[in-house]
Amino acid sequence: RTSKSQALAMQKTIYEEALPVVSTSVALTVGFLVFAQSDFTPVAQFGLLSALVISTALVADFVITPLAMSLLRLVTLWDLLSSRLRHQIIPRSPLFRGMRPWQIRKFVLSSTLLEF
Repeated sequence: RTSKSQALAMQKTIYEEALPVVSTSVALTVGFLVFAQSDFTPVAQFGLLSALVISTALVADFVITPLAMSLLRLVTLWDLLSSRLRHQIIPRSPLFRGMRPWQIRKFVLSSTLLEF
């Protein structure tokens, strides 16, 4: 990680990956549209459908994925391994009774963080 801010990291990633994603999607769309010129109907339909799907995926890459990422908090393996929980409090908590330490870490890290 180079940034503590998820929004900043997402913005940087989109900026750096936009050109390769767009150029690949455009090239594939144009390539499949060539099939649409075929006189053989199944091949023409395949070309049109493939071009439509790739174009839709391109839009989803830049609209739906960032929206979902901004609403969800990702918990990485590194977050799980580096989290430190107070071992005096956890055994007394009825919420964590019967849970393994690994399950407790996943539960705590997937929750909403409030900073005061």
